[in-house]
Amino acid sequence: MADFIKALVASSVAGAGYTAVLPDIEIYCGIERHFHPAWEGWPIIDALKFAASDEHELKSTLEQNKKLKEKVRELFKQVYWDRFRGDQVPDQDIATELFLSSVELGVGRAVYGLQKSLNALKPRDSSYPGVVEDGRLGPETLAALERYRLTEDPPHLLLKAMRIMQAVHYMARMKKNPGRDRCAEAWLGKLVVAREDGPRKPAPPTDLRIED
Repeated sequence: MADFIKALVASSVAGAGYTAVLPDIEIYCGIERHFHPAWEGWPIIDALKFAASDEHELKSTLEQNKKLKEKVRELFKQVYWDRFRGDQVPDQDIATELFLSSVELGVGRAVYGLQKSLNALKPRDSSYPGVVEDGRLGPETLAALERYRLTEDPPHLLLKAMRIMQAVHYMARMKKNPGRDRCAEAWLGKLVVAREDGPRKPAPPTDLRIED
């Protein structure tokens, strides 16, 4: 089964550090105070801000505080990983992709992308009807994912399909607000859907001589 710590390490949020544009914006490791005002890490950060003599010292003390790092892990596990049952996902790469997209899109949209991808990629002669695309990762979706893994190992096509679903979401947001949705532009820029090179033709010989 998948491991939360591996998924967290694969993300950029764990090492994002502290950003503040006071009084309105305050973010630590991707956790924005406006959206998570009750997070138990903020009192620790406030105390360290009060004690620090300058920005360099604050950054250093934040990085060294183990209790704060623990609170970061707890929030991301509770708010994202546990909500899509990450511990029950049978493939680490799929679980990591779900985690990354959940942080950026929300859990419901991330799971919906998985479900839609599973339905699109199921074999033609499959005996199961597919899964309901409701954004909830329940037993039926987990069972469909397990069946897919039995036919595709590693599940590279499924990963690509999930990333394409993310890209479609970003494009839709950018279309609604042309030139204004900087977050969607940044996320789209980070999203990688690998293009595999096809077989290359052998290079022609350079020492070939044509005789009369």
